[in-house]
Amino acid sequence: DYRSQTQSPLVDFCGWLDETGGAPVRDAECPDLAICDETAVWTVTARPYLLTSDLRICTTGTLVVGPGVEVRSAVTSPTLDFVNYGILDIDGAAGNEVRFTSDADTPAAADWSGLYSYAGSGVAIEHATVDHANNAIYVNGTSATLDHVETTDSNRGVYVYGDATVDIHALTSRLNNRGLYVYDGNSTVTVTGSTLTDNDQYGVYLDGDYATKAPQVNISGSSIHSNLGAYDVYTYRYANSGREVVLARDNWWGTPDATAISARIYDYRSQTQSPLVDFCGWLEVEGGTPVRDAECPDLAICDETTAWTVRSEERFSRNAETGIQSR
Repeated sequence: DYRSQTQSPLVDFCGWLDETGGAPVRDAECPDLAICDETAVWTVTARPYLLTSDLRICTTGTLVVGPGVEVRSAVTSPTLDFVNYGILDIDGAAGNEVRFTSDADTPAAADWSGLYSYAGSGVAIEHATVDHANNAIYVNGTSATLDHVETTDSNRGVYVYGDATVDIHALTSRLNNRGLYVYDGNSTVTVTGSTLTDNDQYGVYLDGDYATKAPQVNISGSSIHSNLGAYDVYTYRYANSGREVVLARDNWWGTPDATAISARIYDYRSQTQSPLVDFCGWLEVEGGTPVRDAECPDLAICDETTAWTVRSEERFSRNAETGIQSR
C-alpha cells in the first residue's frame, strides 16, 4: 500500500480477527487514517483508538484529541507513521492526560515512528504522554507548543529539525536515548520548567550540522542531570561557533558544584566547532535559588559595545558594611 509505494492507497486492516469467523484480536476503536477537508474529533471511549497503518492529516485537515483518549499503534513493517501536514491539537487535562503508545504486548523503543509535524502544519500538545516511539515528538520546519508533555522509552523524546519555532513548558523527557534533540537548522527552541534526566545518552543534544546553521536554544528553570552518557548537554557543529551562546541559566544540574556541572557540558571549551553553554544562575537545589547572587553577562560580545555597570546600589552598600567586595 501507500507505505511501500506512494501511488498506492493506504490499507486499513484494523479489526483483524483471531481466527476465521472469530473476534477481533484487539477490542478497539478504528479511526479514519486520512483526515482531509474536515475536522476530526477523537473523544474518550471505553476502548482505545488503534492505528494499524499510517495516519495522515492533510493540509486541509484538523485532528482534535480530547482528554483521556488513549491511542495505540500496531507494530507493523514498515514502521507505522503518524504524519501531520494540517492541524494537530492534542488537548488533554491534568489528571486526564492523552496517551500515545505502542500496542505491543512487550513494547520497546521505535515500535512506531511518533508524532511527526512538517512545514506548514500547526501543532499544540497539552497534558499528554508519548512513549515507545522512534522520535516521540518530531517537529520539522514549523511552529509547535508543548505544555505538560511526557516523552519516555523512545530513541528521542523531542526532535526539532530545520527552521522550527518550538515553545516547551513542563516537558518531562526521561528514559529515552536522548531527551531533547535539535538538528540541522536555525530553529528557535525555548524550554522552561522541564525535566531532562535519566536518558541513556544525553539530556540535551544540539547539532547545527555546520554551514549556516546555529539553533537558538534557551533552557531555564529546568532539571538537567543524571543522564547516562558522558554529558548532560552536548553541542556540536555550529556555524560561527565562537560567537554563539546556548543559554542554560537558572537550572538544577543535580549538584551545586560548578566544576562538576561544567564537566557534564560539551561546548566550545571542549571543541571549537561547538557554541558556548552559559549555565550562570545554577541552582543550589531543585526548584531552589541560584548558588551565586550575581549578574549574568553575555558571554559573547561581538559587533557591539557592552558596558558593565553597578546594577544594585543596595547590594553594594550592604556588602560594603560587611567588608565583602561586590562582584
